[in-house]
Amino acid sequence: MIRLALIIFLILFSFESSSSTINKYPVSDIPIELLTNSNAVYRLDKTEFVIEKIDGALFRVHQVVTILNPKAANEGVKAISYDKLRKVLSFNATVYDKNGEVIYKSKSKDVIDQSNISGASLYEDNRIKGLDLRQKEYPYTIEVMFEVEFLYLFHIPDWISVKGESIGVQKSEYTISAPEHLLPNFLEVNMAKNSYRKTKSQNLTSYHWELKNIKPISIEPYSNGFESKIPIVYFSPSKFNYE
Repeated sequence: MIRLALIIFLILFSFESSSSTINKYPVSDIPIELLTNSNAVYRLDKTEFVIEKIDGALFRVHQVVTILNPKAANEGVKAISYDKLRKVLSFNATVYDKNGEVIYKSKSKDVIDQSNISGASLYEDNRIKGLDLRQKEYPYTIEVMFEVEFLYLFHIPDWISVKGESIGVQKSEYTISAPEHLLPNFLEVNMAKNSYRKTKSQNLTSYHWELKNIKPISIEPYSNGFESKIPIVYFSPSKFNYE
């Protein structure tokens, strides 16, 4: 009996050890069609905006982006703007090498906090929290998660499914939830009509959009511009308070 228990323990220990060494987000997992003509690939771009009341909402973002070459180096700098009506509740990041092994985990002391004054006015109170996650060796992958509390609804973040030219997207999704009387207005652009999924849970109604495997886009000179070619959902509040 003791021998049997020992064998079971060794099997379970072996399984846990092997599973704990599984690497996350290796570059080899990216479909080849998303790598072609790409400088970066968003493995995941997940956004949630939860309206709780007329002057309160939570904005959650989870992004995983693989940066393939120096042309997309700016994707390695992540910043969140905030002010007296927006509070950053959490902000952390992890960096993986090309094989999906962790090479960096952010700490609170790594977050840069600085003024976002434009120079046009001395009375602006906007600030930025930022992380510089750029690496010298390519490719590498960064995973960023943050949560922001909004004390207003007059501006709701839009869903921009593609972040820029020559950037592929494996999965992009956006969910907005609200009580029925605070549901926002929205406009879908470059998308099939009513391409969302609508659900109800407790006191909230949710709209969810999701797209997968968007190939990188290149914009020709003198064309109508980048936003004319990508799927976007624009939002506006149905009701709001201001301060």
